[in-house]
Amino acid sequence: MVNGRPAIAFPSASVNGKGAQRLSILATAMRYANRSSSDYSIIHFEKGEFLVGVGDSIFRKNRFRSPSDELTPSELLQASASARAAGSDPRPFLMAFHRRLGQALTPVSFALIGTPLAMSRRQSRARGYLLTIFGYVAYYVLSKMFENMGIQGQLPMFVAGQLQNALFAAVGFWTLSRVARAGTVR
Repeated sequence: MVNGRPAIAFPSASVNGKGAQRLSILATAMRYANRSSSDYSIIHFEKGEFLVGVGDSIFRKNRFRSPSDELTPSELLQASASARAAGSDPRPFLMAFHRRLGQALTPVSFALIGTPLAMSRRQSRARGYLLTIFGYVAYYVLSKMFENMGIQGQLPMFVAGQLQNALFAAVGFWTLSRVARAGTVR
């Protein structure tokens, strides 16, 4: 017993090289102590295996993950070329690539929307907060809608990845021009 906890000693243990998910134990004894009393049990065995299954729990951690989210932009382009060569649809990989480009420009879009809201009068700050929340939700909905349209072939991939940024930038420039002209957003 170590610090009041059960002690386990494995004189002969080996780990399987396939992802370190199997622990094989040969000819040993295991002593298990009960914390509430001084009693303990000794278990003798010649061979034992523990199946850990670490890889399964890692992959189950996020069931909604997409393989395209784990690839770099160059790997996405390679995967689309491989899919095209194999005769399958390369659009999901190309859309993921263009979505990444769009995500890089998202802060610019939000800055163009946020600047006029920050320059507005104090009485309309609450309205600015609500417009910000609405803008975030609208951006997400638009990006998913355009992404689906790009995958279905209704929009070119580049346009589908950037259209939400272009719309938000246009609204941002429009509100910024109103602030510059009138001094506040009305």
